[in-house]
Amino acid sequence: MSSSILFDYLNYMVADSSATFEVDPQDVMPLTSQNDSIIHQGWGRNAQSRISFSDDKRYYLQLTFNLISKTDFEYIFDFFNNPDIANGNVNSFYYTPDNSFDDTNTYVVRFVDNNLNGFFRNVNIYGFSTINLEVLGKKIPE
Repeated sequence: MSSSILFDYLNYMVADSSATFEVDPQDVMPLTSQNDSIIHQGWGRNAQSRISFSDDKRYYLQLTFNLISKTDFEYIFDFFNNPDIANGNVNSFYYTPDNSFDDTNTYVVRFVDNNLNGFFRNVNIYGFSTINLEVLGKKIPE
């Protein structure tokens, strides 16, 4: 397995579905790290109330598919809508980033959004502007 900043922060887990999402994004794959906390600012100097809801962080990957084949488009559409696989944003599944991102670890992820926005530019030109995945954990080694 390759080294990854993200991999080091996650716990091992099993996905709801044994399926692996197998279409690679194009170009950039942004990673977002989110902390569940709120800081209330008061009027006085250094007047703050800090509330941390959890020590756990949330991680998100944003995949972009500007131009993909009809086969890949149909694969993503079916993967998202299949009740035995992702079932929209209900079930978790496995995802391994492409080697070009220098991260070949397998993660347990789930679609963030409950809708999938694809587009047709022309005959035989398909794509998805962005697909957001929440990274829930890392796959248990086999």
